[in-house]
Amino acid sequence: MAAPATAARSQQESDVDYLITNVLMPVDADQEGNPFNGYARFTVRMSQGAIASVVRTSPITPHAVTHAAADAAADAAAAGDANAVDDGAAAGAAAAGAADADAAVAERGRTVHVIDGTNKMLLPGMVNAHTHSIEAWGRGGIMPLPLELWVNSLFTHMDPRGPNPNASPDVVYWAALHTAIETIMTGGTAVMDHLYIRDLSDLEAAVRAYKQVGIRAFIAPMLGDLDVSNYFPLVPDACERNERAREEGLCPGAMGPDGFFREQLAARQEENTERVLSLWREAAQKFHDPAGGINIVIGPVQNWGASEELIRRAVEIRKDFSLCGHIHLLESRMQKLQSRSRYPDGGCVKLLKDIGWLSLPGTSCAHCVWLEDEEQAIMAECGAVAVHNPVSNLRLGSGIAPIRDYLDKGISVAIGCDGQCSNDSQDMLEAVKLACIVNPLTTPEYRRWLSPREVLKMATEGGAAALGMRGKAGAIRPGYVADAVLVDLTALSMLPRADPLGQLVLTRQSSGIAGNTVHSVWVNGRLLLSDGAPTTVDLPSLRQTLLKQQPQYMDPQITDAKGRPVEVEYRAAMGLDTPLGTHDQGHSSNYPIFRVNYPADIPYRDKK
Repeated sequence: MAAPATAARSQQESDVDYLITNVLMPVDADQEGNPFNGYARFTVRMSQGAIASVVRTSPITPHAVTHAAADAAADAAAAGDANAVDDGAAAGAAAAGAADADAAVAERGRTVHVIDGTNKMLLPGMVNAHTHSIEAWGRGGIMPLPLELWVNSLFTHMDPRGPNPNASPDVVYWAALHTAIETIMTGGTAVMDHLYIRDLSDLEAAVRAYKQVGIRAFIAPMLGDLDVSNYFPLVPDACERNERAREEGLCPGAMGPDGFFREQLAARQEENTERVLSLWREAAQKFHDPAGGINIVIGPVQNWGASEELIRRAVEIRKDFSLCGHIHLLESRMQKLQSRSRYPDGGCVKLLKDIGWLSLPGTSCAHCVWLEDEEQAIMAECGAVAVHNPVSNLRLGSGIAPIRDYLDKGISVAIGCDGQCSNDSQDMLEAVKLACIVNPLTTPEYRRWLSPREVLKMATEGGAAALGMRGKAGAIRPGYVADAVLVDLTALSMLPRADPLGQLVLTRQSSGIAGNTVHSVWVNGRLLLSDGAPTTVDLPSLRQTLLKQQPQYMDPQITDAKGRPVEVEYRAAMGLDTPLGTHDQGHSSNYPIFRVNYPADIPYRDKK
């Protein structure tokens, strides 16, 4: 089954150039090349999937240059203003050259679409650097739960393939389509989909959806070879608890045999390791097609679901096919506890470095909330990208990542929405807004707070780094891929005029009669969004199809973990079922307090 497509164009997109004239763009340096946050107007041409030319047509100023101001600058140049003459002359000569080039292109049988950039702002496309598309089926459906209990509810109730293992791969197709469309409509041009697949038919469904929409897709089959029970750490005093329960003739109702607490982790099964490695290799052989917009990524779920042996051998697959790698890393307090207990010689970050995972090009790590100083140094040394997911980190109570510290230490940072059951949308503008406004909670030193401009750089340049496209994407520069977003500066959310980047990041985007904040989107020079409407999918028909695909609403109470074995073990492992300070974890409890806004010692219990 396929989504309804819009009417086919009369001409192939590869034969079409786009010339955007007099459009506002932010600049990071002045005329002399000194660091400077300002704006100027440009004429930009996109041709054959790349940015062909970028010609400045106004002086660089510390504020947004309106169309009238640009005209005034031209008038000043004509009147002989020395400062304006230099800019005006250079711009005029370059513009003439651009016009000549466009005429030559037209002579070669290409069509040039000219777009008036007046009252528009052009930006590089943002990268949704971490998500799980299949969660579209349960957005808003899981009640407030911490990560580990949330995961259990996700696979038990929200993934259509959980209750029904024989569910058609179509559920993957529709979810990926939904994810791609919402990402594009909010200014995203690429997506990293950490997608759990049962087999290659699930992967094929996602590939089909992403190709139809036209988004730049990086699909990381999210796989592991360890039993899902290993996601939960062992309770340190499990043996003593079980002994007391047996003496008293009680059953704790935990996850182990006969309802007792587990006393050891599930062992790795070699056949599981081989199956996962085979699936990744087949995925790369069959679907990896960067030129066609589909990139296969090797995506172990995390250290607790993927064994050291699996990740070590996955490194070889990445080398064989020159693939990116993506993994969850230290997302929650419990994962930090697991890292210290399972890898006492330096934790999971050091392990990933030692086996060669982190240092390969195009390595990104989702969340990275609980990185300590030594681990931050390792990330910077290896060039691995930390993917900040501020919405889901708040939704699941995972904590607030100290992003300024990461940037200061040389770690590239990207931004992701995360899945639709933990966000619960794919709104890139919402993600960058949260990334900007949650950061002040990490320090009272306001000079270290992130600015809207910095956060947008994380979503664009940082996103490109997460995709292994550093120097090829993430900016509007000649030779870079033509992944671009045109913002309507007359949309209600962008008025009255102030700072365009600040308004884009900190306001709530408008649409419809209020004007579409995200006006147009190009991926690889192909127009995927025009005046706020997708060009490759019939959106009204898609809405009707999704309405029919899931006809019933859900009761979030079905996701309540209260009293279930996973909750019993979780509360015991986190010290939530004992008086504060009486449950010795056997590990350091000196956790950075800025990750969460309550005492971060483990264990912790509300004093009620």
